[in-house]
Amino acid sequence: MTKYGVKVPKHTLWRARKLMKIQVKGSQDEGYMKLPQYMEEFKVRNPESLCLIQWTDQAPGRNPTFKRC
Repeated sequence: MTKYGVKVPKHTLWRARKLMKIQVKGSQDEGYMKLPQYMEEFKVRNPESLCLIQWTDQAPGRNPTFKRC
């Protein structure tokens, strides 16, 4: 920033960092949506293992919680 004389507010940098992390890693919502697919793939690759995911619905507008068994 000193090299080019650009001044960027810290909140703008944090917002840009957050957006970049979502692009690189994906959002948590996308990850949770993939859990059933991951479970099925786990069952295919480990047929002798037991794999269960229990979903608990929360209030409307809130993401469900899960626990692995």
